[in-house]
Amino acid sequence: MILVNAFSEIRGDVEWFKYDRAQLLSETSAEILRSQILSGNVLVDLRLHDKITSARNHGTGFRAHEDKLPLLFKNVRDL
Repeated sequence: MILVNAFSEIRGDVEWFKYDRAQLLSETSAEILRSQILSGNVLVDLRLHDKITSARNHGTGFRAHEDKLPLLFKNVRDL
């Protein structure tokens, strides 16, 4: 995964970006994911949608705050 940080501003009707930093995040594992869930850095979402007549399972999702993403990978390299 490439994680890019940028500053943005609106000029007229156009949004402008100034890219500040890019990191290459690579190699993760079930062990890393498990430890980050247990430490509260990753949340597990059960994405269920319930209509009155039927329920739908949209699968399990994972949420992490942007500043915690590097903790999910073995290798973090600035580009």
